[in-house]
Amino acid sequence: MIQEQGCSVLLLYHTGRKTLRFEKKKHHFSIIVRITTITMIVAIVSVILTAVILVSQYSREIMKRSRLQTEESIRVMADRTDSVFHGGTLCENNLTMSLNEIYARKINSKTPQEIRTVLERNVLLFDGIMSAVFISGDGGIYFSDDDIENKRFAILESEHFRELKNTTGTRTMMYIDDEGAMSYDGVKAIVLARRVTKISNGKTLGYLFVNISQNYLMKAYDSEISDYLLFDDNGTFVTGAVASLESTESAKLDRILRSTPAVREELFSNPESDTIGIGGSTYLLSRKAIGDTGWLMVGLTNTDRFNVTRVQLVLILAAVAMVAFVLSGFSRFITRTTVTGPIRRLRDGAMKIAAGDLSVRFPVTRNDEIGDFARTFNYMAEQNEQLVRRIHEESTKKREYELALIQEQVKPHFLYNTLDIIIMLIEMKRSREAIRVTRKLADYYKNTLSGAEEVVMISREKQIIIDYLDLQLMRYGDKFRYEVDIPEELDNVLIPKMTLQPLVENAIYHGIKQREGWGSIRISGYRDEDGSVMLILADNGVGMKKEQLEALKEQITGKPEEISRVKMGTYNDRKHFGVYSVYHRLKLYFGEDYGLDIESGYQIGTRILIHIPFGDEVRTEETKE
Repeated sequence: MIQEQGCSVLLLYHTGRKTLRFEKKKHHFSIIVRITTITMIVAIVSVILTAVILVSQYSREIMKRSRLQTEESIRVMADRTDSVFHGGTLCENNLTMSLNEIYARKINSKTPQEIRTVLERNVLLFDGIMSAVFISGDGGIYFSDDDIENKRFAILESEHFRELKNTTGTRTMMYIDDEGAMSYDGVKAIVLARRVTKISNGKTLGYLFVNISQNYLMKAYDSEISDYLLFDDNGTFVTGAVASLESTESAKLDRILRSTPAVREELFSNPESDTIGIGGSTYLLSRKAIGDTGWLMVGLTNTDRFNVTRVQLVLILAAVAMVAFVLSGFSRFITRTTVTGPIRRLRDGAMKIAAGDLSVRFPVTRNDEIGDFARTFNYMAEQNEQLVRRIHEESTKKREYELALIQEQVKPHFLYNTLDIIIMLIEMKRSREAIRVTRKLADYYKNTLSGAEEVVMISREKQIIIDYLDLQLMRYGDKFRYEVDIPEELDNVLIPKMTLQPLVENAIYHGIKQREGWGSIRISGYRDEDGSVMLILADNGVGMKKEQLEALKEQITGKPEEISRVKMGTYNDRKHFGVYSVYHRLKLYFGEDYGLDIESGYQIGTRILIHIPFGDEVRTEETKE
């Protein structure tokens, strides 16, 4: 029954047991409005996120490829530059040898022409060489071509010539012709200069200058994508070429690099940096040394050329929002006719069940999700009694296993044997070892007996088993060795407490002790392909025969209600109770998909494989209810 009271609506649901009263506002948002709104928001947000992610991924991939391309390009540019410089060095060497040959002969009127010919021939022989100049020891000056002859006075008065005259040996000077002594026709030169000495006695014959054209290098650097700049060993800008697509931007970049010390400092001070901000733009930065000259090639690529612009992104998002709005309107109409009406009817039936009338059943006329919803409610009422019974049975079993766990934790014979070791060490006046054993025993019982938690992290279980094995080594030091190799990524995985100890105890007492010679125990773990965790306990003890292994598997997989019979059975039954307990505890906590398996070979050894989930999938009382 529905009654209107002011601005609210009172819903009265009458059943044979009681009447439920629900008050709701008249102007509430209906489910169709909410579904439509949520659908529209989800659609818009999803598509926007998709667009942003796609744009981001596109930009990232483009940046990655651009970075690789820039690195490859600068390597090529640096190799070209090094090749030109190497050619200049070869030209110097050839000229040095030729001049020695000329001066080895008697000087005559033909000597100047011979020197000029040698200079001309070597300049033509190597790419990028614009001219060569030789100043003899007696003051004569020789040129490779006529265009540079009018620079005679500037060359003789240049600072670099005076510096070269003051040097010793034949080391090559490499510098930029910033004085203009070697440059002509608007083309600046990079100069390779050296003292030329007579091979036979080391006497100075003169001074040689080989001039490399900066224009030649700039043509080699030409690119439509990246800017390439050459710096000398002092960090001084030498030459370069900027991308030709945006001449205004390139000129601005060139001007900033030439005049801004902060930018040049960033290029050289942080070799790990792969980006740099210049003039409000971000550039990909790559570097490459030029041979052993100390000069540096720098490549810059403006990232703005590869990014989707903000305006383009806004247009994409606006179009997406419009499409989502239209689709949401259509979705609202479909939802109103196929979802809202049936849900209202289901609501009325659910309210009667909430009032206590469990005899209510929904009429099932559909095969979609709403029909499934109705069938689920009907099935739920029928399964309540079975669910309660199952919860009670599992709770009883869990308490039994907890009791079995406590019994397994406190092993009097293990404690007595360890105390005997401590007494023996004290009597032998080996107090340090006695203290170590006592501390290890205390750590073991602290980890095993403290705390009421039923499951622990593998890191704690690992420490328990290490303490236990260390104590056993002190007793059986000449009998076995062990290794625990569980990766740290599994440390936070949950496992029932005292899972490994009963298995390790079985390995020692029924495997290692029964064999002759040294035994070994290895505990390892890894993440399986399906995402679960596999722990492996392996020993090289006496192992089991095939029929023994089959009998053991049959015994540990028995029905839980047979636990009392197993505990009170023969010695063979009792000695494997720890394995039985671990098997069923794993099933109880994690479900039937997990547990343990045993592999064994007679006189070879035994492997126990423990399969547990990686995540927090422990079945608690709350999750079972």
